[in-house]
Amino acid sequence: MAVAALAGCASGGTGGGGSYQRTTTVLSVPNGQSSADVMFDAYGGAAPVAATLAAGRDTVFAALEQAYQAVGVPVGMRDPARWTLGNRDLEISRRLGGTNLSEYFNCGAGVMGADIASTYRLQITITSTLTAQGTGTRLETVAQANARQPGTSNPPVNCASTGRLEHEINRRVGLAVGG
Repeated sequence: MAVAALAGCASGGTGGGGSYQRTTTVLSVPNGQSSADVMFDAYGGAAPVAATLAAGRDTVFAALEQAYQAVGVPVGMRDPARWTLGNRDLEISRRLGGTNLSEYFNCGAGVMGADIASTYRLQITITSTLTAQGTGTRLETVAQANARQPGTSNPPVNCASTGRLEHEINRRVGLAVGG
């Protein structure tokens, strides 16, 4: 019978505002003949990427939806009353809008050294919120993800955003509204 035990400890930071955690999973083969420790790097926490734009919230909100579509994120949540737009349940593997997921998220490496963001299935939450700032608008975009190894019941691995997806969305909105 296979047995798995989990233990984790937190340490250090990732430089992107997230926290780092290494999780050890002990795997035993049937009949208890041998076991192996499997290490997973996990990251958590998310810091929003902000931009201040010289346009009103209505204009920015319209451009925001177009920016999401342009990077390959379907809009799954739209709340004009709270000036929030995004997707809280995007499940995807390997690429998002033609870009490798490892460009957007750091999930560590798997047992064989393969990049987890490139080989696991990611569940992504990405949201953007607008607030009035003088005559302009402050746009804050935040992305979080966890990764699950396909075909297993292993626990998810937390991923740290590299900030590139958030910056790209904000950049596209800025170009659409004229900065």
